[in-house]
Amino acid sequence: MKDRKSWTKAITTELKDSIKTTSLAAYKNACELLKDAKILLREGRSARAGALAILSEEEFSKAFSLVICIDQNRWDSGIFYGLKKHPEKQGISEAMKEYLDWFMDNYDRVTKMNRLSFVPVTPASIPGPKQLAEWLDKAKKGVKKAKTEQYKQSLLYVDFDINARVTSEPCSISQEEAENRIKEAEKYKKVVEITLMSQIVGFKEIEI
Repeated sequence: MKDRKSWTKAITTELKDSIKTTSLAAYKNACELLKDAKILLREGRSARAGALAILSEEEFSKAFSLVICIDQNRWDSGIFYGLKKHPEKQGISEAMKEYLDWFMDNYDRVTKMNRLSFVPVTPASIPGPKQLAEWLDKAKKGVKKAKTEQYKQSLLYVDFDINARVTSEPCSISQEEAENRIKEAEKYKKVVEITLMSQIVGFKEIEI
């Protein structure tokens, strides 16, 4: 670990347990953020609800990435520092959409195949390294165009110029737009639950 920005750790039992614990903590925090977003939406505070929904997506993305690290026995600086940055986490959120489509297609395919087989096959819940790398690469390119981080900040913050003059105030969004952000976050919740169930025995989803 000569270079702080480039290192790899061997996956020990202790490290794997820590990753599992952290993934579960991120998942639980994401659920709480999503719950708060729904409360704010009911109170008519759409912009704040939308912002919290995005924050919950980021936490679900963190939990998802950590579960993938467990499955692939990987823990390095690329993963660590990537999970510390909002755009990267939002990029992973984009990849999670493709993951959900992949999982459902794979599940349906294996289920149909098992109907004709005497020896049932368990559907894979986590993609291989190549497939995941393709999704993440696509997500990183997509997040630059989507500018989710700027959008989230526009819902929360006052901005100003070098002369201390206000250049923008928190914008407003419709209840429908906030609802859509919450629905997206709920999709990510389901993705994380699928992956957590594959790695943590006895895992139970949190009802919101």
